[in-house]
Amino acid sequence: MRRRLLLAALGAALALAPAAAPGSSSRSVVARVADGDTLTLTSGARVRLVQVDSPEIGTGECYAQAARRELLRLAPVGSTVALESDPALDQVDRYGRLLRYIHRGVLNVNLELVRRGAAAPYFYRGDRGRYAGTLMRAARAAKAAGLGLWGACPR
Repeated sequence: MRRRLLLAALGAALALAPAAAPGSSSRSVVARVADGDTLTLTSGARVRLVQVDSPEIGTGECYAQAARRELLRLAPVGSTVALESDPALDQVDRYGRLLRYIHRGVLNVNLELVRRGAAAPYFYRGDRGRYAGTLMRAARAAKAAGLGLWGACPR
């Protein structure tokens, strides 16, 4: 009896845990896409797509505008996305942005950007999250096919 009560209390506590806990996912609406790996939600939260890197707008980097357009196609303004945290990685970067995988329906947006050649895998401090292997395989295939930045940029 006591064990059953303890398990019930634990279940209730977990049910009330915040959705932003590491490894969880929460739903949000896209308000703005800043570049190929950063967006803002209608809540005002800024999100940096974790484990990927795209060329930066305003620096003259090759494929920066195209990478932003790809993210806009995959997560258009007004669309509902699921934010997935990774307990193996930092949850927030030094700029206060949430570090998340973004899903639109069943599509992993981070992975799809790499598949299309609009972003490359990026492992901050060498830390590899749950999709690291899949991201690397997708990058090798995109590079071999000359997709996106791999075909458009000289380096």
